[in-house]
Amino acid sequence: MDNFQPVGTCFAISPKYLLTAQHNMNELKKEGYAIAESTSRLNSGATHLPTGYRKVEVIYYNQKMDYAILKDLSESNDLQPIPISIRDVEDDTDLKVFHCPVGLFNDMEFGDLTVFTAWVKCAKPMAHHITCTGGLFAGSSGAPFVTREGYAVGLHVESINSAKIISVDEVSSFSADTQSAIEIISETVNSSSNSHASLSRALYLGKCKKLIETIEIELGIQIHR
Repeated sequence: MDNFQPVGTCFAISPKYLLTAQHNMNELKKEGYAIAESTSRLNSGATHLPTGYRKVEVIYYNQKMDYAILKDLSESNDLQPIPISIRDVEDDTDLKVFHCPVGLFNDMEFGDLTVFTAWVKCAKPMAHHITCTGGLFAGSSGAPFVTREGYAVGLHVESINSAKIISVDEVSSFSADTQSAIEIISETVNSSSNSHASLSRALYLGKCKKLIETIEIELGIQIHR
């Protein structure tokens, strides 16, 4: 695929359909997307898809809740799904997240992009979201949070951390006071290095009534109850 640019993570919920975060979409366009298991960068700088790719299209999306359902447009019907459960998630539950650190790849930090896993602990779920320990890299949005029994209960939509952000304008405003500029930059670097002080926020799938109805009734995909 020419000019392939990874944008996010997704996972199969049936042999034909997948789930991802809506903000991974290019504005509100429903076509022009593809999925791939892995991506590499050649010495020329071009991206390479070792296992190929499949074209997909968005068939449903919800901007407010930040989810989108994709359909595999190939003739194959062999995606390996992670079943969704709508059972209540208790606080202090162990969840395994499968995510792709797309941001690192796009920033040229490393040349191979594939799926990483991590175990996290969740806090008491609130309303439509589950908050877990540990933040994820940009591009992990759409990643599933899976129980030890193998059921997806959450969809990663946001990482929250305590790192401070400083703008170029803010630094230039200290041009008359070099020591102040050094101190504020030093503070920012130190804060950013504390990436362990992060949280991940997942959409609580079982509490999204419209999403579950669409998956179960309109698409005919079985939900674990």
